[in-house]
Amino acid sequence: MENSEKKTTYKWGYIDKTGSIVIQPRFDYVEDFSDEMAKVEVDGKWGYIDKNDSIVIQPQFDYVEGFSDGMALVQVDGKYGYIDKTGAIVIQPRFDAAWRFNEDVAKVQINGKYGYVDKSGSFIFRPQFDEAWDFSDGLANVSVGNKIGLIDKKGSFVIQPQFDSLVLFTNGIAPVAVDGKWGFIDKNGSFIFQPQSDALYDFSEEVTKIQVDGKYGYVDKTGTIIAQPQFDAAYNFSGGLALVEVDRKKGYIDKTGSIIIQPQFDYAESFNDSVAKVRVNGKYGIIDYNGNFIIQPQFDNVYNFSDDVALVQVDGKRCFIDKSGLIVIQSQFDCAWPFSDGLALVEVNGKYGYIDKNGNFITKPKFKNAWNFSNGVAKVQVGRKFGFIDKTGKYILRPQFEYVSEFNGEVALVAVNGKYGFIDKTGNFIIQPQLDNYPEFIEGIAKVKVDDKWGYIDKTGNFIVEPQFEYATDFQDGLARVLVPVD
Repeated sequence: MENSEKKTTYKWGYIDKTGSIVIQPRFDYVEDFSDEMAKVEVDGKWGYIDKNDSIVIQPQFDYVEGFSDGMALVQVDGKYGYIDKTGAIVIQPRFDAAWRFNEDVAKVQINGKYGYVDKSGSFIFRPQFDEAWDFSDGLANVSVGNKIGLIDKKGSFVIQPQFDSLVLFTNGIAPVAVDGKWGFIDKNGSFIFQPQSDALYDFSEEVTKIQVDGKYGYVDKTGTIIAQPQFDAAYNFSGGLALVEVDRKKGYIDKTGSIIIQPQFDYAESFNDSVAKVRVNGKYGIIDYNGNFIIQPQFDNVYNFSDDVALVQVDGKRCFIDKSGLIVIQSQFDCAWPFSDGLALVEVNGKYGYIDKNGNFITKPKFKNAWNFSNGVAKVQVGRKFGFIDKTGKYILRPQFEYVSEFNGEVALVAVNGKYGFIDKTGNFIIQPQLDNYPEFIEGIAKVKVDDKWGYIDKTGNFIVEPQFEYATDFQDGLARVLVPVD
């Protein structure tokens, strides 16, 4: 006997943030709305709907893209063309491949060559390029053979194909490569800086470094070399100074190329908040912009200041200093971290605890693992379980969970027996551990799965849409796609 059990049919629709169905589930597939329209599939054909649950363009195409610049790419019988928002074909499907409109121009391909059309379907450039890129600020890169040039929307070459590489323009400047050397051009194709650098680097504070025959220098955006290639290593400018290396010693130059702080340090870092970390004879200190020591080289390591104190290392132990270099919390920790929320995480003999700014323990090292305080609460681990303590060291929630997140406002995500739930800071469950997935919030809402059904929760952990859908997507612009059985 044949099985007469009827197979369930599922269809896609849309809901709003109240859980109300605003577009009836009747489509084989749907995508998110873009430009007030969404593409939908019915019986293998694609069309478009609006947010009023009306079919604006009947499903009739083999493939469609979302609307861009008022036009959408469609496929009919293996060829690509374009429609407007009424569904009228404005550019007949005749291209082997095509891309979305960008800056009122679209890239198309015929017989392996690339060209460009405008919104009337007229060719700006007939397919002739071996490769082509989208327009940006009215210009596009194209290649002929192995050379790259630049075209405009009028159908003219701004720069004839001549470069091995041409990077997008930024603030009127584009890096180019010729015979393995890098330089910079303006939008007329004129060289601002002749190709001579062996490598390409990003601009920082209007200056970029260059490399010639293994030596480094700097050039500004006018193409002026402010420091001839002479350094063994060089780094980006930060705060008006750049870290450079000569004969394995590090110093600093300014934007005139003048050496402001002579290369003398075995190790140094870029300036941050007007100070820089340096090393001399194996010891670390801190200097100011003039190269004067704020803190003499005396520590095995120095870390950034936080809450007016810095973490340092002495003889394998970590302690804390003030901005004068005075040790304010003595060496006694195997490891320590910068202060956060007024307390610092420390490690002694493989266990973790917390100290205040006087160096007093608010909880002695006893945790298998621990994390920094945030908003008065810290996550801790005992054995394989996680819990929370407050700033007095008392448990808010004793370790009992397989996983806990940081508190987000007044709630935290926890896991028990492989299920996720939400708790408040008193330890009460807002949502019992029942969620099958790790929730990620989009537009303040997260999709969640319970017993193979999908629903939604808000950031307080409350259900705003009870689990009921076969599948659900994240919200976008106030709507979410859902899959439901229809018979």
